[in-house]
Amino acid sequence: MGSSSSTNTTQETVPESVEVEETTKSSLKATRIPIALCYGYLGTGFHGLCRNHDLLTVESVLLDTLSKLGMIEDQKNRNIGVLHWSQASRTDSGVHACAQVLSFFTMLPNGMKIKDVAQAIQKSLPKDSPIRIWKGIMPNRSFNSQSFADSRRYQYIIPTHAFSSAEPTHIEYLENQVLSLFLGEKNYHNYTKKADANSRSVNRTITCFSIKGPIVIQDHPYMIFQINGKSFMINQIRKMIAVVLAVSHDVMSINDVQRSFTKEAWDIPKVPGTCLLLDFVEYFSNPIMKKYPDGNTPPDKDLHFSTVRGQIEQWKNDVLFPHIHSEIVKNDEFRSWIRGTLKQYPPCLHP
Repeated sequence: MGSSSSTNTTQETVPESVEVEETTKSSLKATRIPIALCYGYLGTGFHGLCRNHDLLTVESVLLDTLSKLGMIEDQKNRNIGVLHWSQASRTDSGVHACAQVLSFFTMLPNGMKIKDVAQAIQKSLPKDSPIRIWKGIMPNRSFNSQSFADSRRYQYIIPTHAFSSAEPTHIEYLENQVLSLFLGEKNYHNYTKKADANSRSVNRTITCFSIKGPIVIQDHPYMIFQINGKSFMINQIRKMIAVVLAVSHDVMSINDVQRSFTKEAWDIPKVPGTCLLLDFVEYFSNPIMKKYPDGNTPPDKDLHFSTVRGQIEQWKNDVLFPHIHSEIVKNDEFRSWIRGTLKQYPPCLHP
């Protein structure tokens, strides 16, 4: 599941000039500039997004690549907070992203311009890298991709055989009677790890929870859940989908769902993470975006990266969705999960 938490950043003012080491940084400009980078990745094989000791993560690959390009100093064993490094939304092991947004301060090598950054990074990654760099822009110096985000949009693609019935009437019932229960501000202490039911931090607001489809991926029918919210806790979305499937398979009632938002303790399983993806990050209240309410934000200022959205959608349909499908088929993910988890250990009150 995705979460909005990210690596902490410092609040110190970034110096306008930095001393450049002649032996290794002679080609660098002496002024650090802010950059917002939009990129995607297949989460399979990574131990999540954020740097985690010596484990392979998306961040570890990016930091190594940026260091080799001379855009940042070598960050091994260093606090990346000095870069004002911020990811819009943390993703866990196996979870994917179409349009993650990373902000940090960089020093561009001489001759490199902001518009060249995405291509330069992509060329420095292995040809078979699961990471795709879409575009870089220069935001305001105060911009922080995590704290400035208004909302995150996640999608969860799921084969129709995961429901007890794929009939339109059943799907409509789930959307109208179950998904609607999650809308608004709720207490999600049962939808994450060991959370205090009395803490305000477990209250989250969902603005959209819908299901559409079917779509066909390599001759197999799938539905797509879409979930919009300000922020999410670890495992939250995966447990939300699990509850919907529990109702579909008659192992949880509508009343049970409503009770799961109370301070009662419920044990709720989580669906496989391989089907979850971060689809979009919204920055509508950002001063730059508010300046152009008609949507005609200049491409070099557009925090929604509209000019590359077509490429993102094509990659999603041509690469990401087929990849997810292959993982589902290889492991028979949902039949195994329904048989071995949902039916044997359905959501229930904690004993």
